[in-house]
Amino acid sequence: MDNFLVVPIELARDERLSVTQLRVLLVLFSFRLRSTDICSPAVNDVSDKTRLDAGLVRSVMDELVGLGWISSETGVVTIPEQFTVS
Repeated sequence: MDNFLVVPIELARDERLSVTQLRVLLVLFSFRLRSTDICSPAVNDVSDKTRLDAGLVRSVMDELVGLGWISSETGVVTIPEQFTVS
């Protein structure tokens, strides 16, 4: 196994997240620049890695914005440094 991710433990503790949301979020973490917490993957790239339909990926990313896991502006996704899970 060559690839691995380091993600915050809050990801596992957040009971609000569905399996599909987790899959998309993990892939977004894989695109993240280590020094900035910013990524800008094409929806099709996320779709390919998750094996989910691109339309579903877009919807899930909107849900993740609503849950506070990511913020998104014009194709650039930011993953907050600190996570608060209620």
